[in-house]
Amino acid sequence: MKYISQDYNGLTKTIAELIGGVEVEVDTLGFANDLTTFRGKDDVLTLLIHLGYLAYNSDTKTVRIPNEEIRIEFQRSIRDVEHRATLERLEESEQLFLDTIQMNEETVGAFLS
Repeated sequence: MKYISQDYNGLTKTIAELIGGVEVEVDTLGFANDLTTFRGKDDVLTLLIHLGYLAYNSDTKTVRIPNEEIRIEFQRSIRDVEHRATLERLEESEQLFLDTIQMNEETVGAFLS
């Protein structure tokens, strides 16, 4: 929770995307391999890979939440921290999903631009 509560370069939005099932690009190069030196969200995501909270795809250089149990823990952590920005991203993600299923092309296009 300590690491995901910091908004390193948009980390809050990225965590919301991960919870929403989106695979997110990550640059794992340059990670300091310790629990104290973080220069940005990629370092935090790389740490979460090492700790087993995120799954890494070396072909696409993306991360994802590997299972529902961990997704629930991320959601619980977000609620505990009460990150308004993250909650807003989750709501936007849910709405985008619904708009996609309902084929609301203009709404989805406007959101993605």
